[in-house]
Amino acid sequence: MPFSSGAIRWASGILDRFLPLFVKYTELTETVTKSEEYHEVFKLFEAIKEKIEKYQTEKKTDFYKFVDLKCIDNLKL
Repeated sequence: MPFSSGAIRWASGILDRFLPLFVKYTELTETVTKSEEYHEVFKLFEAIKEKIEKYQTEKKTDFYKFVDLKCIDNLKL
C-alpha cells in the first residue's frame, strides 16, 4: 500500500475533528459574528479547510495513479 493511503486517512481524521468546530464557530451569536476578529478567524478556518482538502485530493490522485499502474502491471502478467 502506498504512503498516500495513510495520508488520505490522516487528512480525513483532521477534517473529522476540525469541521464540527468550524460549524460551531459559524453558529455563534450575531453580536460576535459582526466583529472584525470573527471575520479574521473565519478566513483562517476557511484557508485551513481548503488546504487540508487540497492535500487530501492530491493524495487521492497519487493513490489512484498507483492503483492504476499496479492494475495494468498485474493485467500484463
